[in-house]
Amino acid sequence: KPRRPYPLRRPRTPEMLRVIQSVQSLAWLAAEFDPPICKQAVSRWKQVPLDRVREVEAITGIPAYEIRPDIFDPPIIKFRRRA
Repeated sequence: KPRRPYPLRRPRTPEMLRVIQSVQSLAWLAAEFDPPICKQAVSRWKQVPLDRVREVEAITGIPAYEIRPDIFDPPIIKFRRRA
């Protein structure tokens, strides 16, 4: 019976790597959620889940559009003309 190869794991997105680099540890990030989640759950994230983006934004200070640019658009800056 041939062995099945392990499925290819998706690498973490650059945005997720930025979130990880901005916090002390994955355990610390997991403990900051309300209610806290386990560190293993956070370590399995390849990107921040949509239902956790706003919490991660509040914890890290990284805007939602930088955490998940595929979902959130950057704010539109309007310039006023001087009279």
